Amino acid sequence: MSTRPLRVLLAGTGKDSRGFLESALSDLGCRVESADSADSALTRVRAGGLDLVLADERMGAEAVLGLLAEGAPGQQPLLVLMTAYPAGPRILEAFRAGAFGFFVKPVRHESLEHLFGSVRRALRPRRWWQGPVRESPHTVPIRF
Repeated sequence: MSTRPLRVLLAGTGKDSRGFLESALSDLGCRVESADSADSALTRVRAGGLDLVLADERMGAEAVLGLLAEGAPGQQPLLVLMTAYPAGPRILEAFRAGAFGFFVKPVRHESLEHLFGSVRRALRPRRWWQGPVRESPHTVPIRF
């Protein structure tokens, strides 16, 4: 059974980390796009068709939370934050708003592989008796 490539947006990453992430994500079979600013990331999310947004928390709390609110209802991409400070208040605020997980920089290739296994499971169609995929009050944030 083949699976379609995950459509990933890299938002607010620096040039050095963007090059590594684009290469690593392509190796994992993802279609990767980049957005240098919060405005361009929001525009791309509004256009739809994304599965995942990897956002650097340096974009700012308002911009990151704005990414969570965009997109058609039920079709918002999953959001994973990248941070150097895992205990920061932005991470907690993003989880409260619905973020899927976070990475502590520097990001390792093994962490990306683990993340994409989790993302594929979260995006897998569910049968009606299995309940919702992302709408559980018992969801536990995932750290990669």
